[in-house]
Amino acid sequence: MTARTGETRPKRTLLGICAGLLLFAAPRRAEAQIHVLVPEDPRRERSAYTATVLEEFNVTMAEWRAAWEADDAQRIARLYTTDAALLLPAGESPVRGREQIRGALGGLLPCSGGIRTGVEDFHVNGEMAYALGRFEYERGGAAPVAGTYVAVLEYQGRRWLIRSQLFRSELPAEGTAACGGTGENKEAPR
Repeated sequence: MTARTGETRPKRTLLGICAGLLLFAAPRRAEAQIHVLVPEDPRRERSAYTATVLEEFNVTMAEWRAAWEADDAQRIARLYTTDAALLLPAGESPVRGREQIRGALGGLLPCSGGIRTGVEDFHVNGEMAYALGRFEYERGGAAPVAGTYVAVLEYQGRRWLIRSQLFRSELPAEGTAACGGTGENKEAPR
C-alpha cells in the first residue's frame, strides 16, 4: 500500500500544479477579453456614433429636399422604407408604403414651392434614429405651410431610410385645397 501511495503522490502533485496554472491563467485570459470588449470611454464612442448618424441623416434629408424641389415624388419615395408611414400637414390619414407615399406626394409637390427644414432634436439607438425639427414650404400663392415634423429612421442595407414621418402644421389644416382638393379634412376610420 505504501508503494502505491508513493506512486500516486507525484501524479497528484502534478495535477495540482496544472490546476493552479489553469486557475492563474484563466483570469488573465478573461481580463484580456473584457479589455477588448469594453470601450475605454463609451460616452465618446456614443457621441461619435450619433454625430456620424446625424451626418448621414442630413445627407438623406438633403436628397429628400432636392427631390421635393424637383417635384420628383418617385425619388422621394425611395428614401422611405417599403412599409413606411407618412402623415402630411393637411391632417389627412397617414399613407403607408412607398407607392401610397409616392401618390400622396405626387399630388402635393406640383403646387408646392421650395421647402426648408431644420433639426432641433436628434437621437439614435442602434439601427433606429429620430429627428424632431421645423419645416416650411410655399404653396401656390397661398400662405406658406410651417410647423413641426418628426422623422423616425431605420438603418437598412447600407443607408438610413425614413420609417415614419409626421408633419404638423401650425395653421389650421386645409386639406389639399391649394392643389384642387376639397379642402375638407378626412377622419381616419375608427
